[in-house]
Amino acid sequence: MKIFIASDHAAFAAKEELKAYLAAKLGFECFDEGCFSPERASYSDLATKVALRVQNREGLGLLLCGSGIGVSMVANRYRNVRAALCRTSEEAKLSREHNDANILCVGARISSVESIKQMVDVWLTTAFEGGRHSERIATFNNLGAVGKVNPEKLATPEYWILGAVIAAVLFGTILAQYNRTYFETVYTLEDGWLEYGGVWALGLLLVLCLKRIKDLWRVRTWTFRLGLIILALLFLFGAGEEISWGQRIFGNESPAYFANNNTQGETSFHNLVIGGVKINKLIFGTGLTIGVIFYFLVLPIVYRRKETIRKFVDNFGIPIPKKWHLLAYIIVVLLAYASGSHKKGELMEFAGVWIFFCLYFFPVNKSIFEK
Repeated sequence: MKIFIASDHAAFAAKEELKAYLAAKLGFECFDEGCFSPERASYSDLATKVALRVQNREGLGLLLCGSGIGVSMVANRYRNVRAALCRTSEEAKLSREHNDANILCVGARISSVESIKQMVDVWLTTAFEGGRHSERIATFNNLGAVGKVNPEKLATPEYWILGAVIAAVLFGTILAQYNRTYFETVYTLEDGWLEYGGVWALGLLLVLCLKRIKDLWRVRTWTFRLGLIILALLFLFGAGEEISWGQRIFGNESPAYFANNNTQGETSFHNLVIGGVKINKLIFGTGLTIGVIFYFLVLPIVYRRKETIRKFVDNFGIPIPKKWHLLAYIIVVLLAYASGSHKKGELMEFAGVWIFFCLYFFPVNKSIFEK
């Protein structure tokens, strides 16, 4: 049987002891949903993770916080979740026999670890009696204020942004068919609105990343902070490359190395040619394509199916794309190739950055970025 366990910082030590205790019991598989350190953590976010697992019928749940009250309040907001706050083994027994509780909530500041272990033992080995109790449970089982939370659902801003992005690419594709010259010399012009639109998206992503670093620095692990720093540097690098690090804005001349080895004679790395090899084609073409396929297609699948991968991804603060983000990207790629122009990359680059903008603001695992 699968047991999903979580606690806030106040019950972290008790959770760790209880987790080790459960791991030694035969027939039970324990999955830790957090928190993963004694640093301050939100009990509402952690209780939600377990409640969703139980709501999806993946197993039973154990929730701990200082009093047990907060986690029980959150968990019981979800339909088909029956979280029981217990102080004694008798209460734990009755919660299973009469109420068919699927989450046990306890308070680490109220009950000792030994007492919690006893309650867990009784709770896990007591069966639901059914009968008249089933009829009573049926009257309230679907009254939860929060239905099944769909992490794939698009937020309202995403509808507008993704819609506008696809519309811009669609217009470009149509324009390329009827006025190829205008499309290639104006619509996808170097330093034109498409390029600077992408720069704005990267700039906003950098600002958001820096804000998350500031807000979460004291309440997240070093791995999470490292992940945020790496993302911030990637956004900064992307924005800098798009505008050639301000060269054309400020009118600076390219250093000799870039002037001689850059296909456009500008200060940027992605247009460099080293040893006859075009960096743009090798890294930003082939390499980026492989990365995008893995990120949009492979990672979301293994994230949902593999506990170790999910924990690794969340610990490093890696945002997971929704299925809608993948669909939008596929539509953009198909439209761009339908343009038949060698400038199709400009369309995909612009759209891809804004899709990632939506993805980073509203990922599947959005709760990991909440303070």
